[in-house]
Amino acid sequence: MSNTYLKVKGFRTVQFFFCYFMIHIYFLKIVSLHKKELYELIQKRSEEDGNVNEYRMPDAYDQEGGVNQEK
Repeated sequence: MSNTYLKVKGFRTVQFFFCYFMIHIYFLKIVSLHKKELYELIQKRSEEDGNVNEYRMPDAYDQEGGVNQEK
C-alpha cells in the first residue's frame, strides 16, 4: 500500500469520527433543550392548576360526560 492511500484513509477515518461525534453532541443538545422546555411547561401547568394530586376533567367535557366541542 502506498503512503498516499494510508494518509487519505487515515484522514477519512478521522473525518468520519469527527462528524459522528459532532452529530451526537448536536442531538444531545436538542434532547436536553426539549427536556428543559417540557419540564417548564409541566411546572407552569401544575402551578396554574394548583391541585396536582387529583385528576382534572379536560375542559372539552361537560358535567354529564359528553363532549362539548365549543370549548
